[in-house]
Amino acid sequence: MALRKRSGARVSDPKPKLKKPVPFSFVLDELDGVYTLVRPMFGAHAVYRDEKILLILRQKDANPKDNGVWVVSPVDQVESIKREIPALREIFMFETSGPTTWHNLPEEAPTFEEDVLRVCALIRAGDPRIGKAPKEKKPKRPKGAAAKGASTPARSGSRAARKAAGRKNSPPSRRGKAPAKRLRKER
Repeated sequence: MALRKRSGARVSDPKPKLKKPVPFSFVLDELDGVYTLVRPMFGAHAVYRDEKILLILRQKDANPKDNGVWVVSPVDQVESIKREIPALREIFMFETSGPTTWHNLPEEAPTFEEDVLRVCALIRAGDPRIGKAPKEKKPKRPKGAAAKGASTPARSGSRAARKAAGRKNSPPSRRGKAPAKRLRKER
């Protein structure tokens, strides 16, 4: 069975079953048998091979200058790819001053389809300059872990800390001082 995550489409699907149509679908035809997942991302569509993101296919009304095929590569490899595909440029909406891992093949470029097909050929050939594995995410701590005696210390004002200290339901002390006494108003 092919890899499947969230709302992405499997390779075995003839066309991805997504809410919005995938722009530049010729890219998926060209990468047939290479990509394993197409997933919606930022209002566009990300193309993956296993866990590695390869491209984003973007065609939106917002920031139309950035429509096209976004290619990801390590920062140190960008210049070598740009020598092969000179139409690659920075993504305007990122507004960065330094080098980034994402670059755009703009749809308005006169050589757009040729350049995209060249990128697809590089991907099919297994070029290591294209694609990026996402950073490992920190595992989420289960809810209530502090109250259930997990390795993280309980907060001093928490119910678990009061219970551990032998105090039942008395309110927590404030800054090491005894709890404030509440006086009833006499009527």
